[in-house]
Amino acid sequence: MTNERKRVEKFCNIRGGAEFREAIQVMRMIGYEIIRMHGSHFIFESLIHKEAENITIPVHHNKIKKIYVKRIQKLIKLYYEKI
Repeated sequence: MTNERKRVEKFCNIRGGAEFREAIQVMRMIGYEIIRMHGSHFIFESLIHKEAENITIPVHHNKIKKIYVKRIQKLIKLYYEKI
């Protein structure tokens, strides 16, 4: 198992909030990049699937809330279903 896959699986097992640094790494692994920032909100766009919606993640004190962790986990599941 690659380090990338381990990091993604570890992120999928998170049940609460997470550090933003971890979220950025996982989002990049599934083909998302930050396209812009507006205050504390980071907007991600899929580089692989142009028809996919942008996702906005607010960050406070380098943490993201549980609801946004769940959104990223859904994106991960969709990404690995398409592979």
